[in-house]
Amino acid sequence: MRKNIGRLFILVLALTLVIQGLLLKGANVKADTKKNISVKTTVGFNDKYKIGYFTTMNMDIKNDYKDIQGTVEIRVPTSQNKYNVYTKNLSMQKGSEKVIAIDVPVKQAFLKYQIVVKDGKDEVFTDEVKVGNTTNQTVKFLGILSDDFDSLTYFNKVPAAKGITFSTEQIKLDEKNFPENIQVLQAFDVILINNFDTSKLSKEAYDNLKKWVKLGGTLVIGTGTNYNKTLGIFKDDFIKGKPGQLTNINTSQIYSIATNGDNKNSVSLEALDISLENGAPNIQEGSFKLLQTIKIGSGSVGVAAFDFGLKPFTGWANNSAFDEKVLDMVNEDFSKNYRDMAYMDQYFSIDQLVRDLNNRDVNINNFVIALLIYIVLVAPVSYIILKKMDKREFMWITVPCISLVFGIIIYFLGSGSRLADVTTNNANIITVDYSGAANKNTYSGIFTPKKMIVEASGKNGERLDPIDNPNYGGDQSNVQLNEIDTIIKEDKGTLEFRNKSVLTPKVLKMPSSNVNIGKVETDIVVDGSDIKGTVKNSTSYNFDYCFIITPHQFYKVGPVKKGDSISIPSKTGTYGGNIDELVYNTSLIGRPNNGRQSAEDSCNTQLLRAAFSESQKFSGNVTGITVIGISKDTVSKPLLVNGKDTLVKDRTVIKAPVKINFKNGDNITYPAGYVDSQIVGNVDKYDDYNQMFFGPATPEVVYMIDKSMVVTDIDLNLSTVNGKGSSNVTREIYNYKEDKYETLSKDKLSGDDIGKYVNKNNEMKLRFNLNNSQQCERPAISVKGKVK
Repeated sequence: MRKNIGRLFILVLALTLVIQGLLLKGANVKADTKKNISVKTTVGFNDKYKIGYFTTMNMDIKNDYKDIQGTVEIRVPTSQNKYNVYTKNLSMQKGSEKVIAIDVPVKQAFLKYQIVVKDGKDEVFTDEVKVGNTTNQTVKFLGILSDDFDSLTYFNKVPAAKGITFSTEQIKLDEKNFPENIQVLQAFDVILINNFDTSKLSKEAYDNLKKWVKLGGTLVIGTGTNYNKTLGIFKDDFIKGKPGQLTNINTSQIYSIATNGDNKNSVSLEALDISLENGAPNIQEGSFKLLQTIKIGSGSVGVAAFDFGLKPFTGWANNSAFDEKVLDMVNEDFSKNYRDMAYMDQYFSIDQLVRDLNNRDVNINNFVIALLIYIVLVAPVSYIILKKMDKREFMWITVPCISLVFGIIIYFLGSGSRLADVTTNNANIITVDYSGAANKNTYSGIFTPKKMIVEASGKNGERLDPIDNPNYGGDQSNVQLNEIDTIIKEDKGTLEFRNKSVLTPKVLKMPSSNVNIGKVETDIVVDGSDIKGTVKNSTSYNFDYCFIITPHQFYKVGPVKKGDSISIPSKTGTYGGNIDELVYNTSLIGRPNNGRQSAEDSCNTQLLRAAFSESQKFSGNVTGITVIGISKDTVSKPLLVNGKDTLVKDRTVIKAPVKINFKNGDNITYPAGYVDSQIVGNVDKYDDYNQMFFGPATPEVVYMIDKSMVVTDIDLNLSTVNGKGSSNVTREIYNYKEDKYETLSKDKLSGDDIGKYVNKNNEMKLRFNLNNSQQCERPAISVKGKVK
């Protein structure tokens, strides 16, 4: 009997090995995948692209094989064994040549991608492309649209904070290679248009240019002699203005700006007299505006009255210095310490946000109690009872029965947290400016009741983009592309999620769109360090939660229904100025109970943070005054999942900046937190979260006070809001008259102090000397003065 069992075991084992070998052999058979087909691949813009952003891969395909009806794929690793497929349809006759462009993410961990050409389902070409020689976020991309690119190569320096140097890559753009994907365009920090017929840009390219600006991009436009072609596409209300006549202007401003006033020689410019709505003059000769800036969303548009590619700029020794000054005028954020937000930095916050929208809290205590009762009953209690009954042999029946009963109990306890239908959780982020113009971005997470293939598409055919896990810690050497994660069908704009865990949301982004929702009306005045006034919700949505955020204070306003007005209550609390401290470490949102926030509070926390951090150039520190409204009203259109509507859960955050007038007659007052400052150089031992410096270090901070005021009083606030001021360290202030630092012995400055410590540009500089064990908070000064 034992021999028969042994023989049977050996037979089963042998069959298993044979079948496994056959399966493995079948899996390893690969067709000849270079059948008279060649593919020449170029990556990015002349091999220039950034980690953390999308770039374009152009594939020049020569087909000497046969007529092909299929696809081109780029396989991008997402983990050790999975990959995303970025695909486009391909139709080629034998003997033909075609260029296919596909936009793909550039990852830090995985830099070897696969190119695959398919005829139907058959792979007829495969090759590996190394995405190497990448640049990171310390390199700034400056795109140039011009018919005379060489005349603008002096635009080679994007400004940076004092003590920090960025390198600048110039990218030559035209109507053919201008990105039609906003995710590719977001790798650019500046785009310069000069002597270029913008009407040659496609509608998609122009729409993305406008979105890019609203998300924080800096657009500079040169006009002058060629203004008609340069302004050709700007016929909508993106830039509102009216061009006048070309005029010869003699000005000393150009040389003076480039040389910090050392050279005031006059030059002649052929300049366009252009009137711009909401244009703030940066360079002016008398009443003639030579450079104006318009703030649009989080970005800036600078419009010059002259052509940057003509004399006196070409061949001028100081033209690069002038370029840097122009960019700094158009977007002063370049000279501040800001984070360059790569697209993949969104993944973790968006992933958490769409999970929280499920709002299906499970009572863990009930599970724990049920488990404890089960443990007690299944072992000691059942054993004692059966022992007293002298029926211990029935343990084999009682234990499974008790387990079955408690399994049913656990099932019903958890059934309330299970999904019954495919559900789409939408997080909408709407930014409304002072005029009521609004932009909406929608991030979606698709949840399914079971593991399944999910094809997501927009109802109106709009393009959907995946929010990809950056996998910063991935190991390139161990990648095996065995399993498809997601298929991105660029022709259709749809996403097909495969091999995703049922617990993992399928995360995507819908296209940005301009929306008309009304506006948030405010009547707010600064009262000392506080604010007073009213907020009126004139939007289309109810605010279930409403907050007012200032640089160092926050106010819980409460629910505000649409059409209602409410008085601002007294401040709820204070914080150091960093958004992460505000949302994670204050009483603004309900704090964790027993270590866990409710799903509702966690969702509001993530929405609030997303409202501030979505801008591409967000520094992490709150500036100005902002009204935040969070609404549960339905805002988004439902997605189609596998061709059907889904259950939709919407949550929307509306962010509305508040315009504050710090003037009261001839007096101007800036409370603490409203004066811009920046750290000089790159300071390693600085905690941005708490605005703290740590020793040993000698950090310097420059304060940039409103240039339109005559400063009379400065309160240095050296004790600051967190109670960790600089009184315990050696403090110094820069004396501009004597051109040196001197010991700071007072907390307030006035009278003769102002002339010594505030320069002609209304800048003041402090320095702190910290030893190994010392720390101090970055002071937030307050300033009083008169109108110039």
